[in-house]
Amino acid sequence: WDTTGLDISSAKVRVTAKGVFEGSDISRESGTFLIDNTPPDVSIDYIPTVEGRNGAGWYCSHNAPITVKITITDANAGVKPTSTLKYQIDGGSEIYVSAGSSASPYTHTFTDTEGTTIKVWAYDAAVDKNGYANEKEETHDDYKIDLTSPTIIININYGARTFTLDVTDTTSGVLNTKYSFNGTDWDDYLGETTIPEGVSQLRARAEDNAGNNTE
Repeated sequence: WDTTGLDISSAKVRVTAKGVFEGSDISRESGTFLIDNTPPDVSIDYIPTVEGRNGAGWYCSHNAPITVKITITDANAGVKPTSTLKYQIDGGSEIYVSAGSSASPYTHTFTDTEGTTIKVWAYDAAVDKNGYANEKEETHDDYKIDLTSPTIIININYGARTFTLDVTDTTSGVLNTKYSFNGTDWDDYLGETTIPEGVSQLRARAEDNAGNNTE
């Protein structure tokens, strides 16, 4: 009996053996069992909600702490009690989580892990003849959590009276970089810049795409 693609909550199997003589047929019926070929559902929620993101869809340090909730739901067999799910942020280490029971839904919560993309694998309690559970694999490109401000290195060439800025941001990237002489207005940094006569103070600041700032 090929059960591929079937979902039956109370399946039974009846086997009948035909006898040689009339009335000698024998039938046996199994107890009820579950057929589940549907992978579990996966949802991801954030606290603060998505309204807390900036215009580019990022959470930043101003939103911290940020709670991420992965919920696994399976209406048939329930979730797999052990190794219920695993997740991976930006191609990093795979983190395994066990629910401890097949109760559905199951929610795993974690906080403040930076990254752009989260990949989730979820498993239910049904297994095939080889012992493999139904698997759901999803990649969410809207994870986008950056809690670290850009780094700025100021390089001054005293002989040439110029400076350069090295600005890096590994998660969301640098949005803009500015500088100021002697506390005056901030100007956009566009590359190597001449330091005018009479300057005694040079300040630099940078903002990343998530809204984190460094000065």
